[in-house]
Amino acid sequence: MTERNLPPMPRFANEAEEAQWIFDHREDISRDFAAAVKNGTLGEGSLARGARKRKEAQRRESAA
Repeated sequence: MTERNLPPMPRFANEAEEAQWIFDHREDISRDFAAAVKNGTLGEGSLARGARKRKEAQRRESAA
């Protein structure tokens, strides 16, 4: 394991295996998430990052 409480996420054969892994590690995931919020190290997810980039592009287009 790394500094985090979670082992590296393995590759899954299907969605059910992935869901089971997440369920089995839910307490560690919650603890790591809370620690990242507290430490200010919580990253930006891909969905939020994409939305931010689209918004920035729209601002540039409207300013031009």
